[in-house]
Amino acid sequence: MPVIDSATDVYAMIGDPVIQTKTPALFNQYCEKAALKSVMVPMRIIGADGLRLFVDTLRKTRFLKGLVSTIPHKKDLADLVDILSPTAQRLGVVNAVKVNDAGRLVGDMFDGAGFVNALAENRFDAAGKSVIILGGGAAGSAIGLALNLAGVTTIKIVEPASARRDALKKCFYGLDGIALAAQCDDFCSYDLIVNASPLGMNADDPLPGPVDTAKPDALVADAVTSTRITPFLKAAKARGRRIQTGEQMARGHLEALIQFFNL
Repeated sequence: MPVIDSATDVYAMIGDPVIQTKTPALFNQYCEKAALKSVMVPMRIIGADGLRLFVDTLRKTRFLKGLVSTIPHKKDLADLVDILSPTAQRLGVVNAVKVNDAGRLVGDMFDGAGFVNALAENRFDAAGKSVIILGGGAAGSAIGLALNLAGVTTIKIVEPASARRDALKKCFYGLDGIALAAQCDDFCSYDLIVNASPLGMNADDPLPGPVDTAKPDALVADAVTSTRITPFLKAAKARGRRIQTGEQMARGHLEALIQFFNL
């Protein structure tokens, strides 16, 4: 661990909970290997009021250079920054914020980029494929947008909440090949199956879908990082399906963050 002093640039990993995230450890390992005077600290930020207070602190300090966010703050962050990237603007969510040279807060969303980077690590070419995404929250919508831009032919996003489906319709307006559904009966027609819901964060969670119906050559991916091999991935692996872990997505996410923070 590098010595932390007044010359150290500090980045925050915020959320509630935050214990499950792999990003601080990966970020700090990268900075140590690259001999950078930067460190990321996980911080549990509670509620909308706590988030507003923390963002105000980010504006008023100079040692705190930026933040990365997990649940539940990604949507609220989009309303608190000064500048949104095109991706963050379309999705209406932010999971990374930096302070630019003018002191303004710039927000972007990298869950989708992290997922696509992980696909490359697994040598999975998304172009022309069919995908089902379980969960239409911040991560699910970001993954859906990134896969659409990567050339996926058809994407179905399964989101039980009608209000969230309505928001997704606006988010993906003008994009071809994206369908929304309230539930999923089977996975038999999909090349890539993605769990972007919170199911799997807790040991007693049910599986997010019928993994036994997946095609033999399908790739089954999970965005949950609290456990390396989630019950969903364990079930897929037991049936001979290839898997992609949330930890792999976190490593892909780190690649995008390093560029965003100019490290």
